[in-house]
Amino acid sequence: MNKQNDAVEFLCSYPPIQSAIKLDGQGGARIQLDIPESEVPNWLRSMAWRGKRMKARLEVDTVSDEVVKTNEKKRKRVNSYNP
Repeated sequence: MNKQNDAVEFLCSYPPIQSAIKLDGQGGARIQLDIPESEVPNWLRSMAWRGKRMKARLEVDTVSDEVVKTNEKKRKRVNSYNP
């Protein structure tokens, strides 16, 4: 079950928009995910599963989260620089 084609893993996040999570009238939901360009090749492998039922597992990637926070701090410092 751990063959390469049995699972796809990629980094993603919910977009900062109100419609990222939509609830339907029958109790189900539809979600949107932001996928960084570097993760698109991994995600594309899942396109072969269109129309098939899949199982999702979401977890917080704390390592990448720290990288994002560090990059945001650097960007704020650069953007606030006024010579």
